[in-house]
Amino acid sequence: MRPIALILCFILTFILAGCASLQETRQQTRNRLADDRIALDATNQLAKLYPPAKTQFNLIVTEPREFGELLAAKLRAKGYAVSETVKVKRVLFADTFAGFQQKPGGQPEETEAPGMEAPAAPPTPLAAGQGMELSYALDTPEHGSLHTITLKVGDAYLSRAYLPDARGVAAAGAWTYRGQ
Repeated sequence: MRPIALILCFILTFILAGCASLQETRQQTRNRLADDRIALDATNQLAKLYPPAKTQFNLIVTEPREFGELLAAKLRAKGYAVSETVKVKRVLFADTFAGFQQKPGGQPEETEAPGMEAPAAPPTPLAAGQGMELSYALDTPEHGSLHTITLKVGDAYLSRAYLPDARGVAAAGAWTYRGQ
């Protein structure tokens, strides 16, 4: 019985190590030249629609973070005021009460000693800034050929597709715009 458990433990270890190395490989194989061209093109398109010296963007940085940092740098170089908020995936474990809600009509429990004030919640960058919320979704295929970027600026959406070429990527069509 013991040798079977030992073999299963080794197999599980190799499977988990393979998953971890796959994530590292995906992050390492990002095409920086393609990301740079897409970020530059997105910045130029935003400059046509929103005046650089008069617009502040509150950039929501999601995956891939490298692209978000590159986009923020390009926007700043163009003359935009940019505040960044990193959006982190919330991890919930099965044995926690993260989704637990109090019964309707129940009294909240007192968690502090009497006379002590509750600490103020930290201000969120979006509430503090007067700018427009800007988020992105970058789809880069592992082995395919079509890259797409979708920018959400306030309630408007901008999107464009790209094909790989010798200089990284080339636009595969015009920018699409959906908004008010």
